[in-house]
Amino acid sequence: MFGDGISSIEEHHFGVHVNLQRGGPRRVDLLIGAGGLHWPVRNLVFGPDAKFEKSLGYCVAALEADGYRPREKLVYIAHGTPGPMVARFALRNDRTLFLFVFRHTVTAGPDAGEPCQVKAVPHRAFEGLGWECPHILREMDRAEEISFDPVSQIVMDNWFSGRVALVGDAACAVSFLAAERAGLAMVQAYVLAGELAPSPTRSPAQRPPIR
Repeated sequence: MFGDGISSIEEHHFGVHVNLQRGGPRRVDLLIGAGGLHWPVRNLVFGPDAKFEKSLGYCVAALEADGYRPREKLVYIAHGTPGPMVARFALRNDRTLFLFVFRHTVTAGPDAGEPCQVKAVPHRAFEGLGWECPHILREMDRAEEISFDPVSQIVMDNWFSGRVALVGDAACAVSFLAAERAGLAMVQAYVLAGELAPSPTRSPAQRPPIR
């Protein structure tokens, strides 16, 4: 089911009762939170981000633009100085993705603040850095959407609670700077699947009805 979210989670001795924002109630034997850094399953079961999120003192901002030039396909191009770094990558349909990484500390979650306030932060960090920065900042000013989030790690003592478990960035994000987040998530999912495969299962007839 795409485009849905979880609004509440209740664990019982026979399974996990989940209320979906659009799909209504469902009962499952196990609930695996395999989302990202701010995944709601962790918040609902283990507590708020502030308990586990360790900021590394940097932020990342991302946006897309149409028709940017120069354009090199299948190449990730980055311009770095001590502190800030800006990079671009060609996408389909003549779109380009830009990533800004720079020293900045925030306490709010992803995409915090109004777009004009968010854009002012990378402006201060990248003005006067040369290369394509002036052109890229102009593209940022024209962009309708910009993603803005702290570069953080997730540090937890335990990745499961009863029938609810976490994998990927929801469990142990090594940070955007490590560049191995997807790889680690796939390894964790592979190990979890291997552990679940030999476990006994119950048929639907053995499960009590949703109340």
